[in-house]
Amino acid sequence: MNPATKPKIDLFLPSTQYPCVVVLLSICLGILFDRFWDFSWWVSVVLLTAGLAAWLVLWLVNCHRWSTVCLLIGVFGVATLWHHAWWNWYAVNEVGLWTGGVSQPVMIEVRQAAEPRRMAGRPASPLNAISDEQRTLIKTQALRIRDGRRWREVSGSLDVYVHGVWDQGSAGDILIIAGQLSPIEAARNPGEFDFQMFFRAQRNQAVLYVDFPEAISRRNGASNLITRCRAVLRRHLNKTIWQQVNAQNAGLASAILLGNRQQLTDDQTDLFMLSSTIHVLSISGLHVGILAGMLFWLMRFGLLSRRVCLIGVILLVAFYSWLVEFNPPVTRSAVLISLFCISRLTGRTGFSMNLLACAGIIVLAINPTDLFGLGPQLSFLAIVSMIGAAPNFNQRIDPLDNLILATRPRPVRSFIWVWRHVAEAFRISAVIWLVALPLVAARFHLVSPIGLLVNPLILIPMAFAMYFGMLVLLTGWWFPLLAQGVGWCCHCCLNLIVVLVQWSATVPGGHFWVIGPALFAIAIFYFGVWTTFVSPFWKVPARWLFTLSLAWVAIGWIIPQTIWRHQIRSPRDSCEFTFVDVGHGTSVLIHMPDGRHILYDAGSFGSSQFGIRSVSSVLRSEGIEHLDAVVISHADIDHFNALPELCRRFSIGVVYLSPQMMEDDVPSVRALLGALRSRSIEIRPIHSGMSLRADNGGEIACLGPPFFGTGGSDNSNSVVLLVSAFGRKVLLPGDLEDEGMDFLLEQPKLDCDVVMAPHHGSMGSRPQDFVKWSTPEWIAVSCARTRIDPRCISIYRSQGASTMPTATLGAIRIRIDSNGVSWQSWIEHGRPRGRSRFVDSLWQTESYAMESNLRPPPIIKTPTGRRQDQN
Repeated sequence: MNPATKPKIDLFLPSTQYPCVVVLLSICLGILFDRFWDFSWWVSVVLLTAGLAAWLVLWLVNCHRWSTVCLLIGVFGVATLWHHAWWNWYAVNEVGLWTGGVSQPVMIEVRQAAEPRRMAGRPASPLNAISDEQRTLIKTQALRIRDGRRWREVSGSLDVYVHGVWDQGSAGDILIIAGQLSPIEAARNPGEFDFQMFFRAQRNQAVLYVDFPEAISRRNGASNLITRCRAVLRRHLNKTIWQQVNAQNAGLASAILLGNRQQLTDDQTDLFMLSSTIHVLSISGLHVGILAGMLFWLMRFGLLSRRVCLIGVILLVAFYSWLVEFNPPVTRSAVLISLFCISRLTGRTGFSMNLLACAGIIVLAINPTDLFGLGPQLSFLAIVSMIGAAPNFNQRIDPLDNLILATRPRPVRSFIWVWRHVAEAFRISAVIWLVALPLVAARFHLVSPIGLLVNPLILIPMAFAMYFGMLVLLTGWWFPLLAQGVGWCCHCCLNLIVVLVQWSATVPGGHFWVIGPALFAIAIFYFGVWTTFVSPFWKVPARWLFTLSLAWVAIGWIIPQTIWRHQIRSPRDSCEFTFVDVGHGTSVLIHMPDGRHILYDAGSFGSSQFGIRSVSSVLRSEGIEHLDAVVISHADIDHFNALPELCRRFSIGVVYLSPQMMEDDVPSVRALLGALRSRSIEIRPIHSGMSLRADNGGEIACLGPPFFGTGGSDNSNSVVLLVSAFGRKVLLPGDLEDEGMDFLLEQPKLDCDVVMAPHHGSMGSRPQDFVKWSTPEWIAVSCARTRIDPRCISIYRSQGASTMPTATLGAIRIRIDSNGVSWQSWIEHGRPRGRSRFVDSLWQTESYAMESNLRPPPIIKTPTGRRQDQN
């Protein structure tokens, strides 16, 4: 090789063939460092100024290598400053700061920023206390807030949730609302999704709850004409979809075409999640790519020039991004597709890492916190996977094979052409699935092998659903009869998608729940993907690649999880209790000294989804995949409605119920028993006189109810457990009251260290008599904030007991060992700080499955009309 033409290898910057990638890496490091150490703004300014000044000086003296390093330092400083400003700097009159960290009633004036969006009601279920909760979401900008007799100016975006249907306003209207202004609360249990961090990444600090539509008054106001036109257009298009598409799939069509995922129920979303097809619901690169490809081929069919076609694609994706209000996934896809079209206009072909890095730089310039979002991570991973795998897929076909193929009949040639493209779709889908696997498993604790089959199969009906849906939007105004026919075709395509998704969710082994790999293992995995496929430094033989993959699975995932699983199942020198914050409900996780795990109750009032998320998060954070036993105190759904789903996500040894509950014939109990029997989980009765002894000195005794019951209500027949370990006692009385409380108080008095407040701390549980009988030092109160009875708390404290409400402390962990009793709360003591907070933020800032569909806790109305939150 001629030395003059020999490629130069720069050992100082080995990735100089990817200059945009190096710049993007510098930006990412800057954002990571600021999130980790929370740099002061002046540190970022010093780095920025010093780096750019040194770059200019070194560039003038032709020291290009070091000038490049200084330039990257300057870029690093810009990234830290931009992230610091986005994450921390708000106007002094930001509406979110007005809350002071607590909910309060307000009178506020806002400007409507988009059309009202009706949210899907909760489906009727015997496990939900409230079956149909119609709500409306209104996106607004805060203007003024009432402070006594004066109005004070405020700023910032504010999401308004109305209990009921309200669809009168349009973008630009001025609304005066009487409601409850609430801060967005952080995660209240370990491992739980952090809504506060997600909304903070969108610069949203508070939400407004409105009990009745009548609490909103409206007047017309001046607004941006473009914004008003978009709101009117979106409202009309959504109405057209519901008129022309069968109501069974109209919500799905609106979610796919307009991004209105609020019109889908949680059950529908869960089905797509289990089948690994959740990307169908979140408007993303797939949707934008389908539309762009359709327009490109239509224009090519019309004999337009290639240049006009590419410009048309750019205009289409820009218009679609504007129509869906620059939804983050759409914006990312639009940026990437536009850059691709521009590169084709300039004579370049195909995607490249530099092109992808340019898109990443633009995305982070728009919102630097997208670096921590699972949606952006998966979007870019998918394209990186296709770029890296393309050389292996795009293999040249032997000319002789092409010549032989040309002699075949047309049907044979067509079949071979289709077969090759189908095979390529399956290969690409498999590569994307495998590359995303560690990230998805770590964030969702879910692995769905069925996605390897379903994702390619769903592409064709998905594309036709998009095409027919767009035709519905275009013809709904002028040709209603034609729109009905096209809407029926769209419904059929969506119905096929739903059938595939429902089938895949029921396939044995199609999905299973796991404890995901650790962060260090994920980092090693993606470093190996980069160095092996994207920017290979050496050629790795297939057999070695397979061996390395198995080694990573074993060393990075299976062995650490096996060690962790062994540790949590091993005997210990303590007994731990975790009172999970499930809002108004109960769930207590017990770690026995012999390594067994027992769950006492698992439910939440209102929606079972809230209890499912909270309890699952705690179990996953502890590394627990198997519960030795579950004890259900009584037949109120806020104590067991999460269990039917939990038994699908975790293995359970046995479930204990009182004899009275086993004979109860209410629909909720029948649903519970049916779910347990379908999973072949043993069901046993439990009553007073029964006990369970554990090694290392632990014991669980049942103090009630008697075998024949107390003769009272479900609450009076609550299962009462007394857990003894290391000379200490913890009492769990469920919702005990009335005859059941009389039965308990007739037994010999106890000297308990910790008790759970009966019936969530209500006056009906006779708190004074109960405290005198049990003499506790600490009382854990599991209830919602608005359900705390101050009279009961006052009685507890007057008897010398310290109260620990989950409503204010979040999850509470109590540890009993030979040294005594200690406790900590998740909010005050247990929430991650420093490095742990940084690691958690990688997974909790955004959830791909929930993107654009995050729902705050449901509003619960009491008979008096007062609003109550679940949490």
